[in-house]
Amino acid sequence: MADDADWEAQKNIDHIIDEVAARGWVDTQLQVDDFAELRMDARFRDAQVAGLYEQYFLPERHEFEWLVLSEIARAVVHAPVTGYVASSVALGVAGNVAFALLKKMCLEAANRFRAKLGTHATERANGFKYLAADAEKIQTFFGQHLKARIDEIERETGIARERIHPLMKLAGLKHYRRDDDACYWEMPMATHQIEN
Repeated sequence: MADDADWEAQKNIDHIIDEVAARGWVDTQLQVDDFAELRMDARFRDAQVAGLYEQYFLPERHEFEWLVLSEIARAVVHAPVTGYVASSVALGVAGNVAFALLKKMCLEAANRFRAKLGTHATERANGFKYLAADAEKIQTFFGQHLKARIDEIERETGIARERIHPLMKLAGLKHYRRDDDACYWEMPMATHQIEN
Protein backbone atom coordinates (compact mmCIF):
# COMPACT_ATOMS: atom_id res chain seq x y z
CA MET A 1 0.00 0.00 0.00
CA ALA A 2 2.83 2.43 0.83
CA ASP A 3 4.43 1.60 -2.51
CA ASP A 4 1.17 2.50 -4.28
CA ALA A 5 1.07 5.86 -2.51
CA ASP A 6 4.73 6.50 -3.31
CA TRP A 7 4.16 5.53 -6.93
CA GLU A 8 1.10 7.79 -7.24
CA ALA A 9 2.89 10.72 -5.60
CA GLN A 10 5.90 10.28 -7.87
CA LYS A 11 3.67 10.17 -10.96
CA ASN A 12 1.93 13.38 -9.83
CA ILE A 13 5.28 15.08 -9.20
CA ASP A 14 6.54 13.98 -12.62
CA HIS A 15 3.37 15.32 -14.25
CA ILE A 16 3.71 18.71 -12.55
CA ILE A 17 7.36 19.06 -13.55
CA ASP A 18 6.63 17.90 -17.12
CA GLU A 19 3.91 20.56 -17.43
CA VAL A 20 6.25 23.26 -16.14
CA ALA A 21 8.94 22.12 -18.59
CA ALA A 22 6.43 22.29 -21.44
CA ARG A 23 5.12 25.77 -20.67
CA GLY A 24 8.19 27.34 -19.04
CA TRP A 25 8.22 30.03 -16.40
CA VAL A 26 9.62 33.47 -15.76
CA ASP A 27 11.65 34.30 -12.69
CA THR A 28 11.17 37.85 -11.49
CA GLN A 29 14.09 38.94 -9.37
CA LEU A 30 12.32 40.27 -6.30
CA GLN A 31 14.26 41.67 -3.39
CA VAL A 32 11.49 41.46 -0.84
CA ASP A 33 8.76 39.20 0.46
CA ASP A 34 5.77 41.50 0.87
CA PHE A 35 3.72 39.67 3.46
CA ALA A 36 0.90 42.22 3.20
CA GLU A 37 0.24 40.66 -0.21
CA LEU A 38 1.25 37.07 0.55
CA ARG A 39 -1.03 36.82 3.58
CA MET A 40 -4.06 37.43 1.32
CA ASP A 41 -3.62 33.89 -0.05
CA ALA A 42 -5.67 31.60 2.20
CA ARG A 43 -3.08 28.81 2.02
CA PHE A 44 -0.33 31.16 3.12
CA ARG A 45 -2.52 32.61 5.90
CA ASP A 46 -3.34 29.08 7.08
CA ALA A 47 0.38 28.36 7.27
CA GLN A 48 0.84 31.35 9.58
CA VAL A 49 -2.11 30.27 11.69
CA ALA A 50 -0.52 26.82 11.94
CA GLY A 51 2.78 28.40 13.02
CA LEU A 52 1.07 30.48 15.70
CA TYR A 53 -1.06 27.54 16.80
CA GLU A 54 2.03 25.39 17.27
CA GLN A 55 3.94 28.07 19.17
CA TYR A 56 1.24 29.49 21.44
CA PHE A 57 -1.09 26.64 22.28
CA LEU A 58 -0.59 23.61 24.48
CA PRO A 59 -0.02 20.19 22.94
CA GLU A 60 -3.57 19.19 23.96
CA ARG A 61 -4.83 21.46 21.21
CA HIS A 62 -8.51 21.74 20.41
CA GLU A 63 -10.25 22.63 17.17
CA PHE A 64 -12.03 25.57 18.79
CA GLU A 65 -8.67 27.26 19.49
CA TRP A 66 -7.70 26.83 15.82
CA LEU A 67 -11.07 28.24 14.72
CA VAL A 68 -10.81 31.29 17.00
CA LEU A 69 -7.20 31.91 15.90
CA SER A 70 -8.24 31.56 12.24
CA GLU A 71 -11.00 34.15 12.71
CA ILE A 72 -8.55 36.54 14.33
CA ALA A 73 -6.07 36.04 11.47
CA ARG A 74 -8.82 36.60 8.90
CA ALA A 75 -9.87 39.81 10.61
CA VAL A 76 -6.28 41.09 10.80
CA VAL A 77 -5.64 40.35 7.14
CA HIS A 78 -8.92 41.76 5.84
CA ALA A 79 -9.28 44.77 8.15
CA PRO A 80 -9.61 47.93 6.10
CA VAL A 81 -6.35 49.75 6.77
CA THR A 82 -7.89 53.14 6.09
CA GLY A 83 -10.41 52.66 8.89
CA TYR A 84 -7.68 52.20 11.45
CA VAL A 85 -5.03 54.57 10.12
CA ALA A 86 -6.64 57.63 11.69
CA SER A 87 -6.18 56.14 15.15
CA SER A 88 -2.59 55.14 14.41
CA VAL A 89 -1.35 58.20 12.55
CA ALA A 90 1.09 58.87 15.35
CA LEU A 91 2.52 55.41 14.81
CA GLY A 92 2.75 56.09 11.09
CA VAL A 93 2.69 52.54 9.77
CA ALA A 94 0.04 50.08 8.69
CA GLY A 95 1.79 47.13 10.36
CA ASN A 96 1.04 48.72 13.71
CA VAL A 97 -2.63 48.56 12.84
CA ALA A 98 -2.33 44.81 12.34
CA PHE A 99 -0.46 44.33 15.62
CA ALA A 100 -2.96 46.50 17.49
CA LEU A 101 -5.93 44.59 16.08
CA LEU A 102 -4.23 41.23 16.72
CA LYS A 103 -3.54 42.23 20.32
CA LYS A 104 -7.07 43.54 20.88
CA MET A 105 -8.77 40.47 19.43
CA CYS A 106 -6.50 38.01 21.26
CA LEU A 107 -7.15 39.71 24.59
CA GLU A 108 -10.89 39.69 23.90
CA ALA A 109 -10.72 35.98 23.04
CA ALA A 110 -8.77 35.25 26.24
CA ASN A 111 -11.33 37.16 28.31
CA ARG A 112 -14.24 35.34 26.66
CA PHE A 113 -12.60 31.97 27.25
CA ARG A 114 -12.33 32.81 30.96
CA ALA A 115 -15.81 34.34 31.22
CA LYS A 116 -17.72 31.66 29.31
CA LEU A 117 -15.66 28.55 30.10
CA GLY A 118 -14.44 29.35 33.61
CA THR A 119 -11.15 28.58 35.29
CA HIS A 120 -10.95 25.27 33.45
CA ALA A 121 -10.20 27.32 30.31
CA THR A 122 -7.38 29.40 31.83
CA GLU A 123 -4.67 27.50 29.96
CA ARG A 124 -6.69 27.83 26.73
CA ALA A 125 -6.96 31.59 27.30
CA ASN A 126 -3.26 31.93 28.08
CA GLY A 127 -2.25 31.10 24.50
CA PHE A 128 -4.19 34.13 23.29
CA LYS A 129 -2.84 36.26 26.13
CA TYR A 130 0.79 35.38 25.30
CA LEU A 131 0.15 36.00 21.62
CA ALA A 132 -1.22 39.47 22.43
CA ALA A 133 1.77 40.25 24.66
CA ASP A 134 4.25 39.26 21.95
CA ALA A 135 2.37 41.29 19.33
CA GLU A 136 2.67 44.30 21.63
CA LYS A 137 6.42 43.74 22.13
CA ILE A 138 7.02 43.55 18.38
CA GLN A 139 4.85 46.61 17.78
CA THR A 140 6.83 48.53 20.40
CA PHE A 141 10.11 47.36 18.89
CA PHE A 142 9.14 48.61 15.44
CA GLY A 143 7.99 51.88 16.96
CA GLN A 144 11.68 52.43 17.77
CA HIS A 145 13.27 50.86 14.65
CA LEU A 146 12.45 51.37 10.99
CA LYS A 147 14.00 48.04 10.05
CA ALA A 148 15.84 45.24 11.82
CA ARG A 149 17.40 41.83 11.43
CA ILE A 150 15.74 38.87 13.13
CA ASP A 151 18.53 38.40 15.68
CA GLU A 152 18.11 42.02 16.83
CA ILE A 153 14.32 41.64 17.10
CA GLU A 154 14.74 38.40 19.03
CA ARG A 155 17.33 39.86 21.41
CA GLU A 156 15.47 43.11 22.18
CA THR A 157 11.98 41.62 22.53
CA GLY A 158 12.98 38.42 24.29
CA ILE A 159 10.72 36.47 21.91
CA ALA A 160 12.00 33.35 20.15
CA ARG A 161 12.21 33.74 16.37
CA GLU A 162 9.86 30.77 15.91
CA ARG A 163 7.19 32.96 17.47
CA ILE A 164 8.31 36.17 15.78
CA HIS A 165 8.17 34.97 12.17
CA PRO A 166 4.47 34.04 11.91
CA LEU A 167 3.48 37.18 13.83
CA MET A 168 5.39 39.48 11.49
CA LYS A 169 4.12 37.66 8.41
CA LEU A 170 0.53 37.88 9.59
CA ALA A 171 1.01 41.59 10.36
CA GLY A 172 2.14 42.14 6.76
CA LEU A 173 5.75 43.19 7.29
CA LYS A 174 8.26 43.23 4.46
CA HIS A 175 11.28 40.94 4.49
CA TYR A 176 14.26 41.94 2.36
CA ARG A 177 16.27 38.81 1.73
CA ARG A 178 18.01 38.71 -1.64
CA ASP A 179 21.50 39.21 -0.16
CA ASP A 180 22.81 38.00 3.19
CA ASP A 181 23.82 41.54 4.13
CA ALA A 182 20.40 42.92 3.18
CA CYS A 183 18.29 40.44 5.14
CA TYR A 184 16.03 42.52 7.35
CA TRP A 185 12.39 43.09 8.32
CA GLU A 186 10.53 46.36 7.83
CA MET A 187 7.06 47.64 8.71
CA PRO A 188 4.98 48.64 5.69
CA MET A 189 4.26 52.34 5.53
CA ALA A 190 0.61 53.29 6.00
CA THR A 191 0.61 55.70 3.06
CA HIS A 192 1.97 52.96 0.80
CA GLN A 193 -0.81 50.64 1.96
CA ILE A 194 -3.52 53.22 1.30
CA GLU A 195 -2.25 54.04 -2.19
CA ASN A 196 -2.37 50.39 -3.30
